Amino acid sequence: VLTGMMPYDTAGVKTIVETIIRSDITALLVHSDYLAIAIAQALENQGKRIPDDISLISIDGFATPSSRPLTVLRSDEEELAACAIHTLLSRIQSPDQPVHRMYLDPTLIDRGSVVQR
Repeated sequence: VLTGMMPYDTAGVKTIVETIIRSDITALLVHSDYLAIAIAQALENQGKRIPDDISLISIDGFATPSSRPLTVLRSDEEELAACAIHTLLSRIQSPDQPVHRMYLDPTLIDRGSVVQR
């Protein structure tokens, strides 16, 4: 498992792709559709095939499905907004209260970027 914050620019995508190619990574879970699409294009430019060589899932689902199908974990936008507003108002009213976590139940939308084994 590799974690980290990389910029969305070309250098960031290049660094991610170089790391993937030097390793035995077979799947990526990316926090943004736009970054996932950029990584997929860069990987394919290096001869890697999505999903045959590398499976790809984005935790987003906000990009319009295009010529590049992308499997996504998508949260309900209204539920996400309601949780964000609730958390913000709670912190404003009681800034010293301990931090609490909210969990959303995302939906998997399979668009073929994950290999079936």
